[in-house]
Amino acid sequence: MAEAPTQAQIVAKLNDASLAPWTRARLVKQLPAVGHRDSLPVLADLLSDPDQAIRLAALGAIRNVGGPPAVDLLVNALRHEDQTTALWATQRLRQLNYLGAWVGNGSGAAVNGV
Repeated sequence: MAEAPTQAQIVAKLNDASLAPWTRARLVKQLPAVGHRDSLPVLADLLSDPDQAIRLAALGAIRNVGGPPAVDLLVNALRHEDQTTALWATQRLRQLNYLGAWVGNGSGAAVNGV
């Protein structure tokens, strides 16, 4: 049986500009499985990728990691210049059941201004 790829191997493939966007998006989705919280810095960088499909895949992967650092990344993505990316960040926060609690406890001034 083939060995699962490491985070470094996945990142190296992600940097291959010759790969189709759907192939890169599929690689992004693998990051939480191999790096879990260690994958968050890579996923954060991918939120700046010029390809929207990569950014959206990164948001889903961040949600899969979960926890406060992931929530921070998703909250920051609410201000993304691409409206679709910002909308998906909202959806990922809702999937973590975090957005309502965050807004509900009075901490959500930034969300209310989005």
